[in-house]
Amino acid sequence: MVFTDYVFVNLTSAVCCFLFLLFLFITYFTKKNMNNIENTIYRHMLIANILSLLLYVLSYSAFIYFASTVPIAIILSKTAAIFLALWVLLVAFYVLVITFECNEKIYGFIVKNKIKFLIVIYFILIVVSFLTYIQDIPFNFRTGIEYESFICIGVVLYFSFITLTILVIVRRKKIAKKKLLPMYLIIIISVLAILFSVFNVDIVLMYIMMTLINQMMYHTIENPDMKLVNELTLAKETAEKANHAKSDFLASMSHELKTPLNSIIGLADFMESSNDLNEIHADLKDISSSSRKLLELVDGILTVNTLESSDIQISNVNYDLRPLLDDINSSMLLRIGDKPLQLNIKYSDDLPTLYGDKSKIKTIISHLVSNAIKYTDEGVVELSIDGIIVKDKCNLRITVTDTGKGIRDEDINNIFEKFYRSSEDKDSDISGTGLGLAITKSLIDLMEGKITVNSTVGFGTTFTVTLSQGVATNNTEIL
Repeated sequence: MVFTDYVFVNLTSAVCCFLFLLFLFITYFTKKNMNNIENTIYRHMLIANILSLLLYVLSYSAFIYFASTVPIAIILSKTAAIFLALWVLLVAFYVLVITFECNEKIYGFIVKNKIKFLIVIYFILIVVSFLTYIQDIPFNFRTGIEYESFICIGVVLYFSFITLTILVIVRRKKIAKKKLLPMYLIIIISVLAILFSVFNVDIVLMYIMMTLINQMMYHTIENPDMKLVNELTLAKETAEKANHAKSDFLASMSHELKTPLNSIIGLADFMESSNDLNEIHADLKDISSSSRKLLELVDGILTVNTLESSDIQISNVNYDLRPLLDDINSSMLLRIGDKPLQLNIKYSDDLPTLYGDKSKIKTIISHLVSNAIKYTDEGVVELSIDGIIVKDKCNLRITVTDTGKGIRDEDINNIFEKFYRSSEDKDSDISGTGLGLAITKSLIDLMEGKITVNSTVGFGTTFTVTLSQGVATNNTEIL
């Protein structure tokens, strides 16, 4: 049988695409790849694409060179069309995965049930295969069997294309940037291939389009090299950020330490030359206040060092919240000083004697209330504690609410980092080291609890801590 220009172009392009994909297949499978859902889908896509191309070339060649075996060519061509349908379904599945990658709940469900999704895809393929094999379609000399002639194949192709297009457009803001561009290109290439096939039905662009899409996706799939580069970049950014934070911390520390020390030394010198008992009494009060502030700074630094060295341990005892809260109330009233600020402490009368780390609970509450007082000039700071008892456990909930200046959205994700101080703090007269909330978060994590923040700038902030504590037994002394 004599070659025509269309036959030569179609067969040659299919062979070239097959050889290119074979090289891509070997490259992909000889490298170590991440064991994730994207790679799982991509592996199936590569295999489906190569088999479809191979069968298309064989069917076309059989028809050209052995005209008497047209039935064989048709069977091979139908099988190629089925693998093409599989490839399109897998592309749609891949787009579904990356569009919901940022949604932890949906993405987790897809990953957990990926085998079930694949089973559904292959079940659809079985139905498509049956309908394809029973349909009588003539073999076109120039193009082979036209896939659009298969009703079921056409439904799969266009339904999948419409679905992935809608997903990409609707969820475009949620797709990672490095994956969004290839998705746009897939849509554009598909549209161009469809339009080209309408105006020039004798040229087959389907396999060129598939090859291009596979090549583009290869560069967006996570692999160990890309992951290592990303991890190194992230580690570098984290290290630079930590180094910058520590530099700010040291600069702040020199001021925070000098201020109470200078105050203590100055007042002590003044007391030496003073005979007024009232003045001496006032100076002693100021010295005591500066000393407590200095002790708090040193204690914070030592606590952070202990947490980082993993030397801190949980020391559980039976304890009553009421005297603990009385101690916190006394110390926090001193911190309020002359501020027009009211401290309210509420706790449920149903709370039993608890079993847990009393000192760490006190530290957590103290830091949260102290932080609320620091950022609230007037109004109310409220500490509320309640709990739900389930058998021998008490799910303790600690809530600290203030009417202070609030926290900006861009700062909320950083407030639990060591040494972090917002730009507003640096520009204001608010003192601090940026350790209080970092220590609080570390202690809560150590005790397997959880802390959440809700804040409105100008109206205040609410910190909510949930911790599981034991219900005390009667054979242990209450501290």
